[in-house]
Amino acid sequence: YPVIGIRPTIDGRRGCLKVRESLEEQTMNMAKSAAKLFTENLDREISAGVSLYGPHRDDIKILINDKDARSFASQGQQRSVVLSLKLAEAEIFRDTFGETPVLILDDVFSELDPQRQKYVVSHFTNRQVFITCCDEENLVHTQGLDVKVERLEQIRKDLSWE
Repeated sequence: YPVIGIRPTIDGRRGCLKVRESLEEQTMNMAKSAAKLFTENLDREISAGVSLYGPHRDDIKILINDKDARSFASQGQQRSVVLSLKLAEAEIFRDTFGETPVLILDDVFSELDPQRQKYVVSHFTNRQVFITCCDEENLVHTQGLDVKVERLEQIRKDLSWE
């Protein structure tokens, strides 16, 4: 499968995260196979009322050190993979549109070890990030950043939800 992106692991440790397309065999030669596939199945797609084939229907395979992350990665590693993709997506958005997107991350630190937490936080400079977490100790790595901590109980009082 062709490699479509290589990034260092989220924790800065040795290793490499590779993102590869997992195209089905008949679409490996994309231009030729896709055109044939679309032509042969045009009536089926019209009947279905949706596109049945194409890159929007494809999955990607995530590899960590050449092993399938879905099968071999721990929950922390899988969380790191998702964060790597989210951070990459934010970089692509910034490079494409010239604006840094706001990141909204739910319980992002829960399954990350302290080294990964610190590495993730190092990517929060010069951007606005909203984070939810269940354990305030997870915010220890945000020291030195412009951080405002809001507690749900206080927000509920301020908004008169209680």
